[in-house]
Amino acid sequence: MSHSTHTEPKIIRVHGTHRQMGCQIGEGAAQEIHRMLRVYRASFEVAYDELQLTWDEAMLQSEKYYPFAKEHTPQYVEELEGMAEAAEAPFDELMLMNCMEAITSDALHLGCTSLAVSGEHTADGHVLVAHNEDWLPEDEENVYLVHATPDKE
Repeated sequence: MSHSTHTEPKIIRVHGTHRQMGCQIGEGAAQEIHRMLRVYRASFEVAYDELQLTWDEAMLQSEKYYPFAKEHTPQYVEELEGMAEAAEAPFDELMLMNCMEAITSDALHLGCTSLAVSGEHTADGHVLVAHNEDWLPEDEENVYLVHATPDKE
């Protein structure tokens, strides 16, 4: 893969319930989602000596986070379920991707950045939230932006 050509990231505009937004993301980014899953499966193989954890074992580890996510942030679990369904990707693998840092204890030296800006600090009073997932150079072609307008939020 060449990193010398930079293209504008795909922007996916979504709205509705969290499940509907997840389906819209899954439809709009199915190729990127499947490519990302391949990248991270391969990263587990490469880093096995450091992690002592296979992809399948990591999926089992991610299952312990599911009940807590379902109890405390059910809307995001529904969004992830919608993404999995629409992208025709296994939900348990997407769940693993969302628990990656906790499971690997940063052994893969991965990281992400999140930020939020409250309404009193934006021009139009809207709350802005951003999060990136570009941990590995192989992720460059998997990056997409989501502009979400959830119902009732």
